[in-house]
This record gives sequence, structure tokens and C-alpha cells, in this order.
Amino acid sequence: MNREPLKPITQEHIDAYNRDGVVVVRGMFDRDWIELLRPAAERVIAMDEHEKNKLRAFGNKHLWHGFPEFRTYSFESPAAEIVGRILQTTELRFFFDQVWAKTPHSTFKTPWHTDRMGWPVDGEMVPSFWMAISNVVKANSLECVAGSHKDATRYWNKTQNSRQMIQPADRPDFIDYDQRRDDASLKFLSWDMEPGDAILIHPWCYHYSCGNPTPNWRIAVSTRWFGDDIRWNPRPESINHPGYSFDEMVKGEKPEGPLFPVVWRDGAAATRQAAE
Repeated sequence: MNREPLKPITQEHIDAYNRDGVVVVRGMFDRDWIELLRPAAERVIAMDEHEKNKLRAFGNKHLWHGFPEFRTYSFESPAAEIVGRILQTTELRFFFDQVWAKTPHSTFKTPWHTDRMGWPVDGEMVPSFWMAISNVVKANSLECVAGSHKDATRYWNKTQNSRQMIQPADRPDFIDYDQRRDDASLKFLSWDMEPGDAILIHPWCYHYSCGNPTPNWRIAVSTRWFGDDIRWNPRPESINHPGYSFDEMVKGEKPEGPLFPVVWRDGAAATRQAAE
């Protein structure tokens, strides 16, 4: 299994991410990574189907704690280097991982949203790296609104914690971009993807997932990361992090410790930064 990207990260990748809030990267992983992850993801799906009464979408988290395959992928694959070089961060810490899957002929839709206010942090370098481990077509792909990451509105995420709270007046609901499909000023992005292709998504970028009209499972592994600008800011509505309470997240401090290990460093960038 390759430890470094099979192709270079280019300025075009960086520019697309900065412009659109999302970029697709292709051909960076050899087939061995898919052969490692696909059976592990299928075990996760089987467990989740049993526990959640065969729901049509899955969002298991922190798989690296219990599945060596996901730990190997997160800490030894090219994923961290790909993310770090596109973000242009000097170091990259691991946050958590998930499997996302949709059953054949699923009609379940993930509503339009951004991830920003769900995380207990401030900063922009907390992206999602969504790697396909099955074939993906535009009909079951993630979909993003290009440039929507430039909207700094603090939307109200629907989390387990926020559902127990009164929504503040200054925290609006998300925009339903399905109602704006005819807006010529908007650019909707979706992709055909082969196993091993991946999408890097800015945490403020609006995204959505339609159903799966195909006869095959659509499966992806998503990893989340912390770059240089991330600082703790635990809000009551944020998503909980197992093993690390909000009380331990000191506002303004960088995430550190064994639950958030440094996986990649750019030595050249760190040297340049120190010299400035």
C-alpha cells in the first residue's frame, strides 16, 4: 500500500479548494487501500444495520479505536499528506473518522448543511476528506455549492445537543438549496468517482447527499482533520467527542494529546514560517 500520494498535489488542487470550498483528487491511492477498507466498511454497515433497524444512511464515528484497518488508513495512508498540502498547513492532526453508506435504491436525502458550527472549535482548517471505496456516480454523489464557504454565517446545526436547546435568534437555519436550483448565480458540483477518488470539503462549504437510485451500495470513508488555525471553542450545541469532554477543551488552546495525534508535518513550510 502506498504511503505517499501516487500523483503530486498541484497548485490547481489548492486553487480549486480555495475558490470553491471543495476539490476532487483522483488516482492518489493504490488498489490495496480499497481492498483493506471495503471489507471493514461492510462490517461496520452490518453492525449499524442491526443496531439502527436498517436505516438507509450510516454515520459511524471514531472507527480507528476499534478497527485496525481504519487506524492504518488514517495514520499510514497518503490521506494526511494530501489534506495537509491542499490546506497549506505546517502540521495536521487527526480528529475522527466515519463510514458513510447508502443502500441500493435508497431515497434517503441528507439535507443541505455545513459542518462549521457542529465542531467545538474556531478556525477553518477542519475539513472532511471523503474517499469513495465504491463506485460513485453523480446521481448518488455528494453535491456542493461552489464558493459557499465564503459565507461566514453561523448557522444552527442540528446535533444531539442542539435538539435539546432553544435555537438562538441569531443562529439561522440552513439554506435549502434545492429551492434555488434555477438560480443562475449558483454552481452545483457533483462527481463521478472511482474507488480511491476523494473529495476535500471545507467546513463552511454547503453540501448535501441525495438518495442512491443505483442497484449498488454507495460507500465512502470520511476522515476529519485539524490544521494550524484550529483552536478549541466548545459550544453547548457542538457534537460531543468520546473520551474528551467540553471541560477539557480550553477555549483558545490548540487540540493536543493522544486523541488528536499529529499525523503529518510539512518540514519546509514550518522552516519558512519560523523564518518569517
